[in-house]
Amino acid sequence: MVAYPQCQNQPFWYLSIHLCPRFASRPLSKRAATFQGYRRANGKVGIRNDLLIVPTVGCINGIAEIIVENFKKNHPDLGTFDHITILKHPYGCSQLGQDHQNTRQILIDAVHHPNAGGVLVFGLGCENNTVPEFKKNLGDYDPKRVKFMVAQESDDEIAVGESLLEELLEAAKEDQREAVPLSELKIGLKCGGPTGFLGSPPTLCWGHFLTF
Repeated sequence: MVAYPQCQNQPFWYLSIHLCPRFASRPLSKRAATFQGYRRANGKVGIRNDLLIVPTVGCINGIAEIIVENFKKNHPDLGTFDHITILKHPYGCSQLGQDHQNTRQILIDAVHHPNAGGVLVFGLGCENNTVPEFKKNLGDYDPKRVKFMVAQESDDEIAVGESLLEELLEAAKEDQREAVPLSELKIGLKCGGPTGFLGSPPTLCWGHFLTF
């Protein structure tokens, strides 16, 4: 970065308002830019291969923890999965209207996330956010990679949960990274709010990068 002459020896407030940086143009070559990702059956690409447990209601978080602890004892290396995560939350019960719909949609989006190599949707059975309604709103999914369980419909929900995680582990045993064009990499950015640094070099660099 080289400042314009009028920016030389100016106070900080002047620089933050007038934004004086100058950049040399250095076009990036796109000929072989790739990253190592996981290509999913629907064409989406993840940067991780995670095993997720998605509770439809917050009151089964504790049961999910027991299932995960037992699974880790049997598979300390997690096989081809990078992590196993319970998407804990306190919602799903006694929610109405848009509030209920928002909770369900956020959890549905998690199921469809390309970083999820396997998902267990885990319900209690008496919540507003029931598993049958969840499935109706889920849309297309891979039944080998997404499993469902309702605790109150199982004689031993812990054993059933462990069995379903074993099925997901088996389905993912051949998962491996492959070279994926950089243009397919999805990056989420969050603006910290309007400041005097909105035109600063880091912001502009991100802009140039995202046009790739």
